[in-house]
Amino acid sequence: MENGRVNVYVTRGKDLVYINHFTYESSEELVYYLVFVCEQLDLNTDSTELIFSGDINEESTGYKLAEKYIRHIQLARRPSNTQFADVFRQLPEQKYFNLFCLQVCVS
Repeated sequence: MENGRVNVYVTRGKDLVYINHFTYESSEELVYYLVFVCEQLDLNTDSTELIFSGDINEESTGYKLAEKYIRHIQLARRPSNTQFADVFRQLPEQKYFNLFCLQVCVS
């Protein structure tokens, strides 16, 4: 997730079910798109898990607003099957999630 742009990926197990890109101007519009995707795919917002990655944290307006509509949300964590130098532990995991996953993708 970047300011003004969000990529939405929906998976079931290891299968990619849905992918789309949305441009938004406010946190309300961001959450609208997330809830809209849940409705279109018949996903229950009380049981669906939403994982944010990118330039967001638990204090972000979009994150706090999403908590009101989607019950299980969290920030992305670096893959558990990877190892990095200690200096990387200081980086926000959700912000650099895509880079942390590169090692998994090319292994």
